[in-house]
Amino acid sequence: MAPKSDSAEAIVLNFVNEQNRPLNTQNVADALQKFNLKKAAIQKALDSLEKGGKISFKEYGKQKIYVARQDQFEIPNNEELNQMKEKNANLQKQLEEQKKVIGEVEAEIKSLQSNLTMEQICEKEIDLRMQVNMWLFMCLFTLLKGINDLECCSIKILLSSIKFCFRFKNWRSS
Repeated sequence: MAPKSDSAEAIVLNFVNEQNRPLNTQNVADALQKFNLKKAAIQKALDSLEKGGKISFKEYGKQKIYVARQDQFEIPNNEELNQMKEKNANLQKQLEEQKKVIGEVEAEIKSLQSNLTMEQICEKEIDLRMQVNMWLFMCLFTLLKGINDLECCSIKILLSSIKFCFRFKNWRSS
């Protein structure tokens, strides 16, 4: 008699067959926690499935290792294996191509994000113009007072602001 699809036996059998590798009770219990199955219930299900011939086990001291019965799986012949290998190779090639395209798109996105938008450029221009005007006003005020010792730092700020304005005008006109 086949186990019900929602019973502990069915859940455990499906898991063991899907994994198709040696498992102990703790491995199965850890993986099937999402079904609220306790270790004792899983142990009973594994023992029941083993007695029913649906899985097999080997005992290593006190530890029982359960494996899916291999005769239930379809074994492909050489022609099918070669077709699978070709399909896998094609899929790997497609994957590499897609990764390359994704990398190019990500690089383009990164470069676009690093460039200033027109709005940001306009804001920067306004800010720099305000800084230049403020600095010129301060220089004019200083000169009118008769003090002519402009700081080197102030001159550098003025020159960089003027260079940016010229670059921005040249960029805008091109």
